[in-house]
Amino acid sequence: MEFPERYGPWALVVGGSTGLGAACAREAASRGVHVVLTARRPGPLQSLAEELRARHGVEVRVVENDIGEADAAARVFEAVARLDVGLLIYNAAGERVGPFYEMPLEDHLFNIAANCTTPTILSYEIGRRLAARGHGGIAIVSSIAALVGCSYMAMYAATKAFEWVLGEGLYAELEPHGVDVALYLLGSTATPSFMERYGANVDPSRAAHIETDDPLETMFNRQSVPTSPEDAAAHLFANLANGPVLYSDPIDERTADKMRALPRNELVKLMSALVRGQ
Repeated sequence: MEFPERYGPWALVVGGSTGLGAACAREAASRGVHVVLTARRPGPLQSLAEELRARHGVEVRVVENDIGEADAAARVFEAVARLDVGLLIYNAAGERVGPFYEMPLEDHLFNIAANCTTPTILSYEIGRRLAARGHGGIAIVSSIAALVGCSYMAMYAATKAFEWVLGEGLYAELEPHGVDVALYLLGSTATPSFMERYGANVDPSRAAHIETDDPLETMFNRQSVPTSPEDAAAHLFANLANGPVLYSDPIDERTADKMRALPRNELVKLMSALVRGQ
Protein backbone atom coordinates (compact mmCIF):
# COMPACT_ATOMS: atom_id res chain seq x y z
CA MET A 1 0.00 0.00 0.00
CA GLU A 2 1.45 3.39 -1.00
CA PHE A 3 1.94 6.08 1.65
CA PRO A 4 -1.09 8.24 0.71
CA GLU A 5 -3.31 5.15 0.68
CA ARG A 6 -2.09 3.92 4.05
CA TYR A 7 -1.76 7.24 5.90
CA GLY A 8 -3.84 9.69 3.85
CA PRO A 9 -5.70 11.45 2.57
CA TRP A 10 -5.21 13.86 5.51
CA ALA A 11 -2.53 14.17 8.19
CA LEU A 12 -3.13 16.11 11.39
CA VAL A 13 0.09 17.65 12.73
CA VAL A 14 -0.31 19.04 16.24
CA GLY A 15 2.46 21.48 17.05
CA GLY A 16 3.05 21.92 13.35
CA SER A 17 4.26 25.49 12.93
CA THR A 18 8.04 25.20 13.41
CA GLY A 19 10.81 22.69 14.14
CA LEU A 20 9.99 19.00 13.98
CA GLY A 21 6.28 19.64 13.50
CA ALA A 22 6.89 21.77 10.42
CA ALA A 23 9.33 19.17 9.11
CA CYS A 24 6.70 16.45 9.57
CA ALA A 25 4.14 18.57 7.73
CA ARG A 26 6.59 18.96 4.85
CA GLU A 27 7.22 15.20 4.81
CA ALA A 28 3.49 14.45 4.66
CA ALA A 29 2.87 17.02 1.92
CA SER A 30 5.84 15.77 -0.12
CA ARG A 31 4.22 12.33 -0.09
CA GLY A 32 0.94 13.68 -1.47
CA VAL A 33 -1.00 13.87 1.81
CA HIS A 34 -3.17 16.89 2.67
CA VAL A 35 -2.29 18.52 5.98
CA VAL A 36 -4.09 20.08 8.93
CA LEU A 37 -1.70 22.26 10.93
CA THR A 38 -2.43 23.31 14.47
CA ALA A 39 -0.32 25.40 16.83
CA ARG A 40 -0.57 28.52 18.93
CA ARG A 41 1.08 31.15 16.70
CA PRO A 42 -0.87 32.12 13.56
CA GLY A 43 2.02 33.71 11.66
CA PRO A 44 4.26 30.62 11.29
CA LEU A 45 1.20 28.45 10.63
CA GLN A 46 -0.01 30.58 7.73
CA SER A 47 3.49 30.90 6.29
CA LEU A 48 4.01 27.13 6.32
CA ALA A 49 0.56 26.49 4.87
CA GLU A 50 1.30 28.77 1.93
CA GLU A 51 4.63 27.03 1.36
CA LEU A 52 3.08 23.55 1.33
CA ARG A 53 0.29 24.55 -1.04
CA ALA A 54 2.71 26.19 -3.47
CA ARG A 55 5.40 23.53 -3.35
CA HIS A 56 3.36 20.33 -3.23
CA GLY A 57 -0.12 21.25 -4.47
CA VAL A 58 -1.85 19.79 -1.43
CA GLU A 59 -4.71 21.18 0.61
CA VAL A 60 -3.70 22.71 3.93
CA ARG A 61 -5.97 23.82 6.74
CA VAL A 62 -4.85 25.83 9.74
CA VAL A 63 -6.22 25.65 13.29
CA GLU A 64 -4.91 28.18 15.80
CA ASN A 65 -4.95 26.44 19.16
CA ASP A 66 -3.11 26.31 22.49
CA ILE A 67 -2.74 22.64 23.42
CA GLY A 68 -2.43 23.50 27.10
CA GLU A 69 -5.98 24.81 27.34
CA ALA A 70 -8.74 22.62 28.72
CA ASP A 71 -10.79 22.43 25.52
CA ALA A 72 -7.83 22.26 23.11
CA ALA A 73 -8.41 18.67 21.98
CA ALA A 74 -12.13 19.24 21.43
CA ARG A 75 -11.44 22.26 19.22
CA VAL A 76 -8.90 20.36 17.14
CA PHE A 77 -11.13 17.33 16.69
CA GLU A 78 -14.07 19.53 15.73
CA ALA A 79 -11.92 21.04 12.97
CA VAL A 80 -11.08 17.62 11.49
CA ALA A 81 -14.27 15.72 12.30
CA ARG A 82 -15.42 15.69 8.66
CA LEU A 83 -11.97 14.94 7.21
CA ASP A 84 -10.60 11.47 6.58
CA VAL A 85 -7.53 11.82 8.79
CA GLY A 86 -5.21 8.86 8.29
CA LEU A 87 -2.21 10.09 10.27
CA LEU A 88 -1.95 11.86 13.61
CA ILE A 89 1.42 13.41 14.50
CA TYR A 90 1.30 14.69 18.08
CA ASN A 91 4.39 16.86 18.34
CA ALA A 92 3.18 19.55 20.73
CA ALA A 93 4.55 19.61 24.26
CA GLY A 94 4.25 21.40 27.56
CA GLU A 95 7.84 22.31 28.43
CA ARG A 96 7.46 24.45 31.52
CA VAL A 97 10.31 23.47 33.81
CA GLY A 98 11.89 24.73 37.00
CA PRO A 99 12.03 23.96 40.75
CA PHE A 100 8.82 22.04 41.46
CA TYR A 101 7.60 24.06 44.45
CA GLU A 102 8.66 27.42 43.03
CA MET A 103 6.77 27.06 39.76
CA PRO A 104 3.13 28.20 39.65
CA LEU A 105 0.70 25.30 39.93
CA GLU A 106 -0.76 26.46 36.62
CA ASP A 107 2.51 25.53 34.89
CA HIS A 108 2.28 21.95 36.15
CA LEU A 109 -1.34 21.70 35.07
CA PHE A 110 -0.39 23.09 31.65
CA ASN A 111 2.18 20.30 31.24
CA ILE A 112 -0.43 17.71 32.20
CA ALA A 113 -2.94 19.11 29.71
CA ALA A 114 -0.41 19.38 26.88
CA ASN A 115 1.41 16.08 27.43
CA CYS A 116 -1.34 13.87 28.85
CA THR A 117 -4.90 15.09 28.40
CA THR A 118 -4.77 16.45 24.84
CA PRO A 119 -2.84 13.53 23.27
CA THR A 120 -5.14 11.08 25.05
CA ILE A 121 -8.31 12.66 23.65
CA LEU A 122 -6.93 13.00 20.12
CA SER A 123 -5.53 9.46 20.14
CA TYR A 124 -8.93 8.22 21.28
CA GLU A 125 -10.99 10.11 18.72
CA ILE A 126 -8.63 9.62 15.76
CA GLY A 127 -7.51 6.14 16.77
CA ARG A 128 -10.94 4.58 16.85
CA ARG A 129 -11.68 5.94 13.38
CA LEU A 130 -8.41 4.47 12.09
CA ALA A 131 -9.18 1.12 13.69
CA ALA A 132 -12.60 1.07 12.03
CA ARG A 133 -11.16 1.63 8.57
CA GLY A 134 -8.25 -0.78 9.10
CA HIS A 135 -5.21 1.37 8.36
CA GLY A 136 -3.48 4.61 9.31
CA GLY A 137 -0.96 5.77 11.85
CA ILE A 138 -0.38 7.64 15.10
CA ALA A 139 2.98 9.10 16.13
CA ILE A 140 3.42 10.65 19.57
CA VAL A 141 6.61 12.63 20.06
CA SER A 142 8.10 12.25 23.51
CA SER A 143 11.55 12.90 24.94
CA ILE A 144 14.58 11.20 26.45
CA ALA A 145 13.41 13.03 29.60
CA ALA A 146 10.77 10.29 29.89
CA LEU A 147 13.48 7.87 31.02
CA VAL A 148 13.97 9.26 34.51
CA GLY A 149 12.60 11.76 36.98
CA CYS A 150 14.92 14.55 38.00
CA SER A 151 14.95 17.88 39.78
CA TYR A 152 13.72 20.98 37.92
CA MET A 153 11.91 18.75 35.39
CA ALA A 154 9.76 16.60 37.67
CA MET A 155 6.42 17.24 35.98
CA TYR A 156 7.79 17.50 32.47
CA ALA A 157 9.60 14.15 32.76
CA ALA A 158 6.56 12.52 34.36
CA THR A 159 4.20 13.64 31.61
CA LYS A 160 6.59 12.60 28.84
CA ALA A 161 6.79 9.18 30.51
CA PHE A 162 2.99 9.07 30.33
CA GLU A 163 3.21 9.59 26.57
CA TRP A 164 5.73 6.74 26.31
CA VAL A 165 3.51 4.22 28.08
CA LEU A 166 0.39 5.46 26.26
CA GLY A 167 2.14 4.97 22.93
CA GLU A 168 3.16 1.42 23.78
CA GLY A 169 -0.36 0.57 24.89
CA LEU A 170 -1.92 2.03 21.76
CA TYR A 171 0.57 0.10 19.63
CA ALA A 172 -0.54 -3.17 21.26
CA GLU A 173 -4.24 -2.40 20.83
CA LEU A 174 -4.21 -0.92 17.33
CA GLU A 175 -1.63 -3.13 15.60
CA PRO A 176 -4.17 -5.97 15.12
CA HIS A 177 -6.45 -3.44 13.37
CA GLY A 178 -3.77 -2.47 10.85
CA VAL A 179 -2.93 0.86 12.50
CA ASP A 180 0.72 1.78 13.05
CA VAL A 181 1.63 3.50 16.32
CA ALA A 182 5.07 4.91 17.05
CA LEU A 183 6.26 6.62 20.22
CA TYR A 184 9.07 8.85 18.95
CA LEU A 185 11.81 9.61 21.47
CA LEU A 186 13.68 12.82 20.72
CA GLY A 187 17.14 13.32 22.10
CA SER A 188 19.11 16.37 20.95
CA THR A 189 17.14 17.75 18.01
CA ALA A 190 17.60 21.31 16.73
CA THR A 191 14.05 22.47 17.36
CA PRO A 192 13.35 26.09 18.37
CA SER A 193 12.88 25.10 22.03
CA PHE A 194 16.16 23.16 22.01
CA MET A 195 18.07 26.04 20.42
CA GLU A 196 16.57 28.50 22.88
CA ARG A 197 17.70 26.32 25.78
CA TYR A 198 21.11 25.19 24.52
CA GLY A 199 21.86 27.32 21.47
CA ALA A 200 24.90 29.02 22.96
CA ASN A 201 26.55 25.61 23.34
CA VAL A 202 25.78 24.29 19.85
CA ASP A 203 28.75 23.96 17.54
CA PRO A 204 27.52 22.79 14.09
CA SER A 205 31.11 22.16 12.93
CA ARG A 206 31.48 19.17 15.27
CA ALA A 207 31.07 15.64 13.97
CA ALA A 208 27.46 14.46 14.06
CA HIS A 209 28.11 11.19 15.90
CA ILE A 210 29.91 11.49 19.22
CA GLU A 211 29.52 8.68 21.70
CA THR A 212 31.44 7.60 24.81
CA ASP A 213 31.09 4.84 27.38
CA ASP A 214 29.66 7.37 29.83
CA PRO A 215 25.95 7.95 29.01
CA LEU A 216 25.92 11.35 30.68
CA GLU A 217 29.02 12.48 28.78
CA THR A 218 27.35 11.29 25.59
CA MET A 219 24.31 13.42 26.43
CA PHE A 220 26.54 16.47 26.92
CA ASN A 221 28.21 15.81 23.58
CA ARG A 222 24.88 15.31 21.80
CA GLN A 223 23.80 18.78 22.90
CA SER A 224 26.60 20.11 20.71
CA VAL A 225 25.56 18.13 17.63
CA PRO A 226 21.74 18.13 17.49
CA THR A 227 19.89 16.17 14.83
CA SER A 228 18.14 18.42 12.31
CA PRO A 229 14.31 18.48 12.37
CA GLU A 230 14.33 17.41 8.72
CA ASP A 231 16.42 14.31 9.44
CA ALA A 232 14.31 13.47 12.48
CA ALA A 233 11.08 13.80 10.49
CA ALA A 234 12.39 11.71 7.59
CA HIS A 235 13.44 8.99 10.04
CA LEU A 236 10.03 8.99 11.70
CA PHE A 237 8.10 8.76 8.43
CA ALA A 238 10.33 5.98 7.13
CA ASN A 239 9.74 3.95 10.28
CA LEU A 240 6.10 4.55 11.20
CA ALA A 241 5.46 0.82 10.92
CA ASN A 242 8.40 -0.11 13.16
CA GLY A 243 6.98 0.84 16.56
CA PRO A 244 6.24 0.83 19.35
CA VAL A 245 9.30 2.95 20.26
CA LEU A 246 11.56 4.81 17.84
CA TYR A 247 14.56 7.01 18.60
CA SER A 248 15.48 10.07 16.58
CA ASP A 249 19.13 8.97 16.51
CA PRO A 250 20.86 5.59 17.13
CA ILE A 251 23.20 7.25 19.64
CA ASP A 252 20.22 8.31 21.72
CA GLU A 253 18.93 4.72 21.75
CA ARG A 254 22.27 3.35 22.91
CA THR A 255 22.57 6.11 25.50
CA ALA A 256 19.09 5.24 26.80
CA ASP A 257 20.11 1.59 27.15
CA LYS A 258 23.19 2.59 29.15
CA MET A 259 21.13 4.88 31.36
CA ARG A 260 18.64 2.10 32.12
CA ALA A 261 21.53 -0.12 33.23
CA LEU A 262 22.52 2.33 35.99
CA PRO A 263 21.13 1.93 39.54
CA ARG A 264 18.00 4.02 39.69
CA ASN A 265 19.06 6.28 42.57
CA GLU A 266 22.38 6.97 40.82
CA LEU A 267 20.65 7.80 37.54
CA VAL A 268 18.20 10.20 39.21
CA LYS A 269 21.05 12.04 40.95
CA LEU A 270 23.18 12.20 37.80
CA MET A 271 20.34 13.51 35.66
CA SER A 272 19.39 16.06 38.30
CA ALA A 273 22.97 17.30 38.40
CA LEU A 274 23.01 17.51 34.60
CA VAL A 275 19.82 19.58 34.51
CA ARG A 276 20.89 21.90 37.35
CA GLY A 277 24.21 22.47 35.63
CA GLN A 278 22.45 23.85 32.55
